[in-house]
Amino acid sequence: MAINRELVLRLQAEVGDRRTAERQSRRAQRLPDLTGEAERQHTRPIIRAVVEAYSHRLVETTGMGLPDETQIELVRALDARLFGAGPFQHLLDNDKVEDIHCNGYDKVFVRYADGADEQVDPVCDSNEELIQILQ
Repeated sequence: MAINRELVLRLQAEVGDRRTAERQSRRAQRLPDLTGEAERQHTRPIIRAVVEAYSHRLVETTGMGLPDETQIELVRALDARLFGAGPFQHLLDNDKVEDIHCNGYDKVFVRYADGADEQVDPVCDSNEELIQILQ
């Protein structure tokens, strides 16, 4: 299932707000900032909480929450955006992918270990977003 990129960006903003509040709280307590893997481990529960809160809001407004598999995909997408290669992370995690060529947001090709080439789905919605991701 394809994840709605706008939703991921909205949820990422919520995660960012919570991370900022946590960072300020740590500083107020004179605790050191978290970095690297410690920051990632600390952020994972925040990501899950934001996704669960979104699902609860859906239940309240529509009567249906997010299926578990969609929640898992959202958590992975947020983790990739915050600590990985964003929308490219699933390609980098695929052991069969040897090379990725991106000639624009909607022209993404992969070369597999067996030599096969394939055009894959766009990784974002515009070239501007692609540039932002790659910077």
